Amino acid sequence: MLRLKCCEGLDSKVRSQLPIVAEYECLEKGRYIVKQGYEGESYYLIVSGTVDVMIEEGGTPRYLNILKSGQGFGEVALVNKAPRTASILTKEPTELLRIDRDQFHEVLRATKLQEIARKHSFLQAHPFFKSLSEDILKKFVDNAVIKAYKPAEMIIKVGEETVDHLVIVISGECFVETKVSLDYYKLKDKRFLLDLPSTSRADLQRYKCQVEGMSSSSRATITPSPNMSTRSNGSYCTGSTPSSVRSSKIAGEGVVSRYKQYFTNDVKTVVAKQYHLCLRRIGPEEFFSVSDFIAKNRCNVGSVKKCECLLLPKILFTRFNMLSVLEDMAATELRRTLSVQEAFEGFLRRRHWELYKKKLVKEILKQKADNSSINNGYR
Repeated sequence: MLRLKCCEGLDSKVRSQLPIVAEYECLEKGRYIVKQGYEGESYYLIVSGTVDVMIEEGGTPRYLNILKSGQGFGEVALVNKAPRTASILTKEPTELLRIDRDQFHEVLRATKLQEIARKHSFLQAHPFFKSLSEDILKKFVDNAVIKAYKPAEMIIKVGEETVDHLVIVISGECFVETKVSLDYYKLKDKRFLLDLPSTSRADLQRYKCQVEGMSSSSRATITPSPNMSTRSNGSYCTGSTPSSVRSSKIAGEGVVSRYKQYFTNDVKTVVAKQYHLCLRRIGPEEFFSVSDFIAKNRCNVGSVKKCECLLLPKILFTRFNMLSVLEDMAATELRRTLSVQEAFEGFLRRRHWELYKKKLVKEILKQKADNSSINNGYR
């Protein structure tokens, strides 16, 4: 019943109410459920039994199909008063669930009223909207849309057109992330180091001459390294394919890093790898897409788990002379969002902590194995 084509665009709460208003019927063999040409008023779902679908042409019945348990018919009657296009006749004792058109529309009306009341109470309690007059608040409620998102579903994607609405989280949690290309330094002692692209740093010009003056024998050779799949609390490496790997000769392009002390002796290779850095986590009553930060920094916004969001058109703030409120919300959004540098430093701290824990566990297991060997030797 919940998979009806006419119900696919309905809210999940509407669909969940339909079984409640359904009526149970049990018909004996040979009974007409609907007749061709008569106005339809109900949708039927077959619980058990089978029925024949037939049409009459020149007074002669022609059988088209057989419907079984789990199948339904008559959904067009829920939308309009069109006449039935075929007759349905039971082949055996059949159990049915029936939903009438009036009950269907009553569910729609009741759910719509519940949604309006929910939007009103949510905005009325929100810090940025609780001081609005009732008339203006009603305009915001009328134009607001509640939208549900599945876990890990993208809400705003990089490359989309300018978003003309702001988003407030009602329940659940969302994240803001941006994709960056980090310099991956592989050292001769099998360690590796990560850093933001050197061309974005202020110290590029300061050390450029030093790097370009390196002898050809000490320059790092550039070769692609294997793809990575490390993930750490919202920041993870997607692994570059050979076509997307950006290799840079240290001397030729003046690549400079905080790890410049390794250049002359220890750097074996330098490549670029794509990572996703989490810039912000957004909880209930928090908002995003107010400022142009997401568009300028080419960010994705997605749901962490299942969540519901309230979408408000930004044009309403202009229409009701509330640009100061929009500016305050934009300032709050920027204040709560990390810069790429801050996100990267947090990523490194989490990564170092994870590596330390792995190393500690490895040492403990090794020590435990050594102690076990010693004890077995005494025996």
